[in-house]
Amino acid sequence: MPFRLIILLLTAHLGAADCTLISYNVWFDDVTGAEQRYPAILGYLGRSSADLICLQEVTPTFAIAVEAFAKASGYQVLFDQRLPGYGNAVLSKGAITQSEIIALPTRLGRQALRCRTVIGGRSVTVVDCHLDSMPEDTQRRIQQVQVIDRGMSGDCLWLGDFNFGSDEPEQAALTRWTDFGAGDAKPTYDPIANALAGRNSFADEPPRRLDRVLALGSWTLKRYHVDTEVGFSDHYPLVVTVE
Repeated sequence: MPFRLIILLLTAHLGAADCTLISYNVWFDDVTGAEQRYPAILGYLGRSSADLICLQEVTPTFAIAVEAFAKASGYQVLFDQRLPGYGNAVLSKGAITQSEIIALPTRLGRQALRCRTVIGGRSVTVVDCHLDSMPEDTQRRIQQVQVIDRGMSGDCLWLGDFNFGSDEPEQAALTRWTDFGAGDAKPTYDPIANALAGRNSFADEPPRRLDRVLALGSWTLKRYHVDTEVGFSDHYPLVVTVE
């Protein structure tokens, strides 16, 4: 192999950086959160050293702690809370620019948070979402997915709590997206194994993969992991490493 080609291949390999992404619905209960769960969640996120973190159900109380954590840990942070209530938060090691709130057709006050940030040395559009959650909201969730999807092109990452399982009708609205968890059936919301999920679930609700990390553009999946060892919320954190 010519020496110049070897150098080019080595340069390309060394230039490809692994990036860790986390999506985590933290549960909006301030009563159990303020003294116990919220510090544990932030400790977990700090140990992860993730490049991008998307949180859902962030209350104003937790937002104060998240903002302090971001400042101490080198993240830029963006919120979309509606007061009173809860919302989404994006934390990025890269600069956050061009942020906007996406209005969704909803009866639960849901919206999505979109921004531009730098991940792995390139500019990426990121969306953090929390879709409507009632069992009868299938068509509404499909509409919400369509609203978000229309504004996405180029290199994109879409993280959040989609509130539907892998085999439900809403999944068909995501056909142009790479779903990093498509080959892993492990639930991110498990009313059987997770006591907090069992406390908050609908009657007879089965374990489901409600949380996702999706992508447009060129990404190489290195690791997909539902962290079932973490019991700080009714959802498990979803950890994805890409190149």
